[in-house]
Amino acid sequence: MVVEIRDSGFHIDGMFFYPVGFNYWPRDAAVYLWKEYDPVAIQREFEIMENISINCLRVCMMWDDVSRKWGAINTGFLANFKHFHDTASAHGIKLTPTFFIGHMSGQDWFPEWFHVDQANTDRIPSQIIALPPRKKTKGAIRDIYIDEEVYKEAFMQLEAILPKYTDSNTILSWDLSNENQYMMLPKDPVDGYRYMKRMYEKMRELDPNHPVTIGMGKLSEKSGFHSFGKHGINHFNDYYSVHTYPIFYYPPTLKILDFYTTYKPAFDVAMAQVTELPIQEQEFGMSDMFFMFKRRSTRDALLGGYYSLALYGSLINGATCGVLAWCFTDFLPTMKHREPYNHKKYELTFGNVDVNYKLKASGRQVREFARFTRKYNLGEYVTPSSDACILFPEHYNAYADKRDKLEDLTDDSILKKIGRRKRHVDCLQNQNRAMFSAFVFSKMSNMTPAFSTFSQDLSKWKILLLPNLRQLSERNFKKLVDFVDAGGFVYISSNDFIPSQLTGNVKLKPRIKKIRRRQLRLNPDVEIDPSILAPFMKIGKFYTKNEAAHVIGIKITDALYFDANRGEAIVTFIPSRNDKGGGFFLMVTSPEINHTGVRNAYQDESMHLFYSALFEVAGLKRNVTCMSNFIETGQMHHDSGEHSLLFVLNHKMGKHNFLLTLDKPITSIQEVNSYPFSHDSRSIHVAMENYGTRVFK
Repeated sequence: MVVEIRDSGFHIDGMFFYPVGFNYWPRDAAVYLWKEYDPVAIQREFEIMENISINCLRVCMMWDDVSRKWGAINTGFLANFKHFHDTASAHGIKLTPTFFIGHMSGQDWFPEWFHVDQANTDRIPSQIIALPPRKKTKGAIRDIYIDEEVYKEAFMQLEAILPKYTDSNTILSWDLSNENQYMMLPKDPVDGYRYMKRMYEKMRELDPNHPVTIGMGKLSEKSGFHSFGKHGINHFNDYYSVHTYPIFYYPPTLKILDFYTTYKPAFDVAMAQVTELPIQEQEFGMSDMFFMFKRRSTRDALLGGYYSLALYGSLINGATCGVLAWCFTDFLPTMKHREPYNHKKYELTFGNVDVNYKLKASGRQVREFARFTRKYNLGEYVTPSSDACILFPEHYNAYADKRDKLEDLTDDSILKKIGRRKRHVDCLQNQNRAMFSAFVFSKMSNMTPAFSTFSQDLSKWKILLLPNLRQLSERNFKKLVDFVDAGGFVYISSNDFIPSQLTGNVKLKPRIKKIRRRQLRLNPDVEIDPSILAPFMKIGKFYTKNEAAHVIGIKITDALYFDANRGEAIVTFIPSRNDKGGGFFLMVTSPEINHTGVRNAYQDESMHLFYSALFEVAGLKRNVTCMSNFIETGQMHHDSGEHSLLFVLNHKMGKHNFLLTLDKPITSIQEVNSYPFSHDSRSIHVAMENYGTRVFK
């Protein structure tokens, strides 16, 4: 029995398999699963999960579950793990066992022998970290990334388990660990790289039949690991596991769930393309406590809507290796007196079933999605590639020491010292905010962008988006020039940096001035190729918001758009040097980062109109268009070429009526769940509920 990872996802003995399921802890024991193992409860819960139609579980193991004493395997654990494995097999559910916890449910967990006395810190590789359960004191702990004794213990556990299951039809993959960066970061990304290399090679040596991943999942966080690049852990993963939870790149609202929260899972999956690995959405979810002040009907609508958009959004944005929700069940109220739930109470109610095993709104969405993926063999479908690409900043992996505050990471500009303008500081969080905004603006323009780095092949795209650019090396500028000279287009925005290579002798400088709202108007006198100008003629004006700085010095005569009220050029176009077309669009302010300071900015957003014109100039085709800003669409084409699946996601609270326009006529169409709609040969009229999803064939 062999499990392969291909670009299209998992294949078991050559047959495609799409995992849909849960991260698992039992209702009664929660994180104490293996210490208080109850085979009767396990059997009962597998029966429930099988009825929900899931086909995969991720299950975790603490260090001291497997080895309660240094150098000794807990034989009781091995027997319990076999029972768990066999029960899963009987119910047709695959497993991804996860080792070396590590960090779990907001708390760190490691055995007593991890502690290092102060007298031994010179002899034993260690780090001083905040200690569990509540991180109020600090102590020396063995450095799991470089301590040879830790490696010996880890290899002993792997050797006790993996060889027994090399031919298992139930094991889908092995997972090295869970978010152990929250317990301890590598001192250097090279340590993280070497750790992943050694552990991966050991696991594949012991079991060559099952793929390996690591449940770190936070590409966009300061984890101490690099997910890509020279020392990227992507070199030693068979697929990349994404963990995504709401992070408020825009100011949060009392709704809890909004336009930006619902796009976060899709964004995290899409940006993981930069690893060039197949992707799994391994963790996502929301606790009922996030909605504790909402009526039950409202909570259900929000929770169910979030799950619907996360599940289908992950699929259409690249999660070819499946989707696993966090987690199966709520935990018994008595668990609130035990760690970690006595200080992380929200962890009690992430379940897809409640304490009575009744399906919650989230669980109903998982069941529907699981049944959908079983009905359609997704291995026979291909998501069309994008012609638009968001480029990661060239220094994304080069942030300063991990102990620095986010706002102190790399910025040396004049804006760094202005505390109230922290969104303009060049830090990892702001880099992610700018890329997230570019992603959302693209989606509002009916376009799904790819993500890439300067080190990858840029020729496959027609337009590159560099939002909130802060630095550009000569080598990478040359790559952009080559791209443009070959007929491509590049969009650059920045509040205080414009590449000097593009402006020649023109003196540009940042102006520190707060502008709440700026109306940009098309310059009627600008001399630009009519084919470039035509798409912008449709948007004579649009708005940017919440500026604290912008670059001045471009002549009005060179402006594509300008601020008539202030007499400043805002957008200019620099054409290619040859006759193949192409060119640079420079925006001397960065709406992508500026708008992240505006609550509910999407409600009157207009930047997507500018993005839409950019895509039209670059010659990008849209198979489906929708005038509503709240609708996300995606397609998957069948290998036969005979039909496609069209996904329509509503990122709006409340009922929503809209029209989809198709680029090609259709002869027949159906909604796979039999929801009502109307259509003619080139359009579909849809009415949808809160955060709803429709799938057409």
